[in-house]
Amino acid sequence: SSRLLLRLPASQKPVEASGWWLDHFWSIPMFPRSVEGMQALALRLMKGDAEVQFCVEMARQEGWNPGLSDASAFLATDSEGYIVAESKSPNPGTVPIGCISCVQYPLTTTDGRPFRYCFLGFFIVAQEHRRKGIGAALWNGALEHGRQRDGGSDVVFGLDAVVEQRDRYAKSGFEVAFSSVRYELRVTSTTVIERDDASASGVSRLSADDAAVFDQLVAYDAAVFGCGRRSFLLPWVKNNACFIHRANDGNIEGYIVIRECFRGFKVGPLFADGLPTAEALFGAAVDLVKDSKAKELSGGSSTIPVYLDCIDTDKNPHSHHLPDTYGMGEVFRTSRMYLKPQHSDGSEVSHLNGGLNKWYGVTTFELG
Repeated sequence: SSRLLLRLPASQKPVEASGWWLDHFWSIPMFPRSVEGMQALALRLMKGDAEVQFCVEMARQEGWNPGLSDASAFLATDSEGYIVAESKSPNPGTVPIGCISCVQYPLTTTDGRPFRYCFLGFFIVAQEHRRKGIGAALWNGALEHGRQRDGGSDVVFGLDAVVEQRDRYAKSGFEVAFSSVRYELRVTSTTVIERDDASASGVSRLSADDAAVFDQLVAYDAAVFGCGRRSFLLPWVKNNACFIHRANDGNIEGYIVIRECFRGFKVGPLFADGLPTAEALFGAAVDLVKDSKAKELSGGSSTIPVYLDCIDTDKNPHSHHLPDTYGMGEVFRTSRMYLKPQHSDGSEVSHLNGGLNKWYGVTTFELG
């Protein structure tokens, strides 16, 4: 659905909006009194890969370096999780000028209590339309959209904030759970990731068409990530390269996905039961980059960047082993922040972070 969430003319009087939205929305003072050159500002849900690609393109322009095939996997995760802000005027007409995502994962239970996990990302307003209140409109609209879905059950909001914006999110009640660091490895034709033979022998490439093994992967991922995300993983694995590590009994002990981006490649996630498994999986991913870009690397001086996002947490003392060992350079830092439900004892966030001891690489800053 691409139902209209609201439409606001420059006079700030509502023109039209969907039913439930009106009940909760107009008490939120978040819009500018006027928007220069704009007859109306409308927020609506995006539909289809082409519209979600607008988010990806905005992220590319911001220098966030998304993946080449991200849009289809992101939309498959939640078809009603992406909001666009549109300027409506006679000339040039309807123009998208901002976006935000509020992606909802399937219902999760902790201590017998159900809750929903919504992750916020792609929060971008076009440069020429900033400081007009449009960002506030998107922000509050996304939070309200997340709260009202599926009967309004308890919802935990998560996001990855750049350090400069952390205080702004804290004013909305978000609290820091841990930090992440993006690292860059400059892969050359001679780059080698050391791994022991026993760990390396357990690594194989996974096809999403292998239903039985894929089901195992989904179960493993849910235990480590904190909630199920089958609808995300199916296109994520299908469109990118995924390697799994299996024990002698066939059980999955870790997996990695590496995807090509506008610049180089990104790893995400890298989940593993232990450091040797993580190193073996990372080595397989780097080997894939070397093989797929062999022609570009053949000159000797050429490099291909590979990015890995590692968390800072005492739950995994080895989380920075790979960047420390292979001289990966720091690119930037973010903070994972959560907004708990009202009257929460924090058990929901504890549940979501229960598998951090196996996180060697964050999946994506856009979806968690």
